[in-house]
Amino acid sequence: MLDNKCMTLLRYINSNCPNGGYGVLEVKEILTAMPKKCGIDENGLRECLSTLSRGDCINLKYQDQEEVCLSTSVKGRSLCEADIERVSKTRSDNKRLFTYALIGGITGGAITALVSAVISMVMP
Repeated sequence: MLDNKCMTLLRYINSNCPNGGYGVLEVKEILTAMPKKCGIDENGLRECLSTLSRGDCINLKYQDQEEVCLSTSVKGRSLCEADIERVSKTRSDNKRLFTYALIGGITGGAITALVSAVISMVMP
C-alpha cells in the first residue's frame, strides 16, 4: 500500500500521462502541483518516484535534476482508479450518514414535542 505522498504523486502522473503514454514532466512543475499538506520537497519527490518504480506503478525512463520521463503502468492506473472509487464511495457514505442523522434528529424532535404537548394537556 502506498502512503499519501506517493499516492498523490501517482494520481498527478496518471493525469499528466494519459493512456499509459510516456510524458516528460519538469521537477519544479510537479513540486508546485503537489498539495502543501503532503510536504514533498525535491528529495521526497525522488524517493516517491523510486518507491513507485520499485512497486511497478510507474515506468521510469529517465530522470535528471530538471526533468523526469515516465509513464504509469497498468498497476499504477488500476491503483488510481481504485483510489478514485474509494473516495467516491466515502463521500457517498458520508452524504447518506448525514441524511439519516438529519431525519433522525427531526423525528426525535417531533416525538419530543408531541410527548410534551400530551403531557401539558393531561397535567394542567
